[in-house]
Amino acid sequence: MEKKEKTKTVLLDSSSAILLEKTDLLKLFLGTYEVILTRAVFDELTNNSYPSARLFLRNYSNSHFRVMTLPESAGNYKTDELASLNWGERETILQFLSGTGDFIMLDDGKAAKYCTKHKLPFINTLLFPIILHICGILPIAERQAKIEEIVAIGRYSDKIEEMALGFGSKELEPFFP
Repeated sequence: MEKKEKTKTVLLDSSSAILLEKTDLLKLFLGTYEVILTRAVFDELTNNSYPSARLFLRNYSNSHFRVMTLPESAGNYKTDELASLNWGERETILQFLSGTGDFIMLDDGKAAKYCTKHKLPFINTLLFPIILHICGILPIAERQAKIEEIVAIGRYSDKIEEMALGFGSKELEPFFP
């Protein structure tokens, strides 16, 4: 595969990072986008109790992604609606609202509903192999295998799976590398 120039910056949450890692898509993801983790997400992924903590620490040490702390101005966006989210998703959305990134990748249902309601650009991990296939990076057979792996590990409703598989170039173009 020819290495592409990173063109988009994505804020990544913990559940998506874990799904990418477990399906062997993390390295490809980190090579496709400029990736930013918030401090809360990084701390969760590098907690000593997490089996792949060393992998995420190594990727950070090798500058494969950046870790950002929320600016003080992020407090201006705190709402009851955001307070109901887990800290990693909340911090990721607050970082985006503070002006960081082109879009968000997350796999939490409540966070996805928040992003939809507030028209924040986001995708879930299930869409990554589809995007790569449309962009000519991933062959159809590998795309299908990765989708099946993500579905087997992730917790997607039938509705979300059906919707994701129905997306085409037009809907996904804002997330192309």
